[in-house]
Amino acid sequence: DLPLAMPITFGVQCSDHETKDWANSRFLLLVGANPLETRIPDAHFLTDAADDGGRIVVVDPKYSATAAMADDWLPIEPGTDAALGLALVNVILREGLGDLEYMAKYSDAPLLVREDTGKRLREVDIQAPAGGGSAPGGGDSDARFVVWDLETDGPVVIGADKLGLPDGVRPALTGSYEVRLADGATIKARPGFDYVQQAVTEYTPEAVEK
Repeated sequence: DLPLAMPITFGVQCSDHETKDWANSRFLLLVGANPLETRIPDAHFLTDAADDGGRIVVVDPKYSATAAMADDWLPIEPGTDAALGLALVNVILREGLGDLEYMAKYSDAPLLVREDTGKRLREVDIQAPAGGGSAPGGGDSDARFVVWDLETDGPVVIGADKLGLPDGVRPALTGSYEVRLADGATIKARPGFDYVQQAVTEYTPEAVEK
């Protein structure tokens, strides 16, 4: 029952918060979750938030125990939760409601994705292996990624061992950039966020409602 989106987006699992932080939330969105029956030891943190004025919205085809205590229950059709999520992202981006500065610094949004392969650009792609091998933290790592720094107008390697970016780096979230590879070839790459932004354009609330 761990949040799968966290390690996918941030690279770590539950490093910065825990369920007791629910009580401090002003808005809680639960999608297909029923903690009043499946996470009984943690459920009181939801009611604590509600008692303190927090709003709770449950997205679930079933009228669960958690839905019964929520401020709003959205009984979507089974299997349509992904479309709903894409519509939410569409609205957030279209109406400028997202914290893009936070995303650029603390998520994988700025990591460059190669246009030729669809894979993330890695340090090993742009820097020749030192001594013919691959050493973690060296100039040839397969576990370090690349962003396009708007300050230097060039690629910058960043690690995935901790959140945040090196001081002075201002990563691009949109655009297409030419990057020279270690073998001398030149490819184009775009920030992952740019792909997401393009992909959700068709998922307007009106389209998803159908």
